[in-house]
Amino acid sequence: MNWTGGTPVPLRGSVDFQNGCVMVAPMITITIKGLSKETHRELKKRAALHGRSLNTEAIAVLESSVRSTPVAAETNAVIQQARAFRNALKFRVTAAEVKRFKEAGRA
Repeated sequence: MNWTGGTPVPLRGSVDFQNGCVMVAPMITITIKGLSKETHRELKKRAALHGRSLNTEAIAVLESSVRSTPVAAETNAVIQQARAFRNALKFRVTAAEVKRFKEAGRA
């Protein structure tokens, strides 16, 4: 704990008591090899759009892609609602009928 203004503040790392400095663990770094120029260009555009550095944008994209997205949950909910609606219908439509309806609508 670091005491500043009477309030304990947790430190991330350890204190070197001989030199009086805080030793902070290094951040994890990755290297992305083989990134296409197009992907790099699009990532730079996204970074500019969001007011972020290229590195910060890459981190945001990676973090959002590894987390469970609410979109997937919403999609599953819509699918379940559609199935419930279809099952509640008093009639069934075959694939051949759907094809015929589509072709009739295009004529």
